[in-house]
Amino acid sequence: MANEDYRWTGGETATFESSKGVKRHFCKNCGTPIAFEADHYPGEIHFYTAGLETTDGFEPTAHVHSDERLHWFDVNDALPRSKAFHESGVSKLNKRQPDRY
Repeated sequence: MANEDYRWTGGETATFESSKGVKRHFCKNCGTPIAFEADHYPGEIHFYTAGLETTDGFEPTAHVHSDERLHWFDVNDALPRSKAFHESGVSKLNKRQPDRY
């Protein structure tokens, strides 16, 4: 999601720089992962859907890191797939053709 398209409505998140240029947001109280920001996705923040109160209005537009999926898990949709973050930014994935597993 573009940085200008969201706002925090609860308390401040805690952050951790897990590697150079990668910042992870999580709940200060319970440690639930909330979001991910990285220099290689400039101007974007990536939310973990499991941490959202509701997913209304958040339809998936692509799958990233599709090469890292569990061998027994298959997502059966026609959304674009990117095998790694360096192939293209999430905002550019909508222009790719589906790469089926």
